[in-house]
Amino acid sequence: MPTPAMLASADAVQVRASAYELRETEAPPAEASQAAVAPPLVMRGRGSSARIVDAAGTEVWHASEAAPLYGLRASPDGRRVVTYAGDANSSVRPVEALETAQPLPTHPDVPGATGFGQWYWLDAQRLLGVAELSAQDDDAGLTAAERESRSPLATLLAVFDLRDGTLHDVDVANGLPRVFLVEAVQDGRVQLLEEDAGTAVWAELVAAPH
Repeated sequence: MPTPAMLASADAVQVRASAYELRETEAPPAEASQAAVAPPLVMRGRGSSARIVDAAGTEVWHASEAAPLYGLRASPDGRRVVTYAGDANSSVRPVEALETAQPLPTHPDVPGATGFGQWYWLDAQRLLGVAELSAQDDDAGLTAAERESRSPLATLLAVFDLRDGTLHDVDVANGLPRVFLVEAVQDGRVQLLEEDAGTAVWAELVAAPH
């Protein structure tokens, strides 16, 4: 159960100057998902033995001990992919030149935040990063497993713009869950899953009021 101090810490995230706000909205139309572009590349395997193949099944990139691969997401226009190497280490790579990697930010600028464990494409130029605000109460006497199992105070979102390399915080509007999983990003909307309640809700990013 979060203490008042923990909740105050989570609330402090909401007063940071942000360029975006996440607000509840309706689900995207069914035809939007049907019109999605097929991924130009697919990941096979995992870790240092993973490989990336094209639509014909031909290997175009192979992971290694120095550059493992745990996740792959293609941009909506099919021209770039995000590769995830673990430990908040993600990069954007052109489909035609996979050896060329642009590293993505590893952590949001929020004290107590974890690294970005997931990146989702909002459009061909912007990505949505997902991190967490860790529990900050006294962990004296807890085992390592107990520390790891504690629920976060809040889920943190940020938008990275490839055009100018800027990272912007996202405020989560009142009424949306504070801790959630990002299930999908589709047609500019974000589907959130509140784990404890088992309920899903759609939200959209809008310019934050100033």
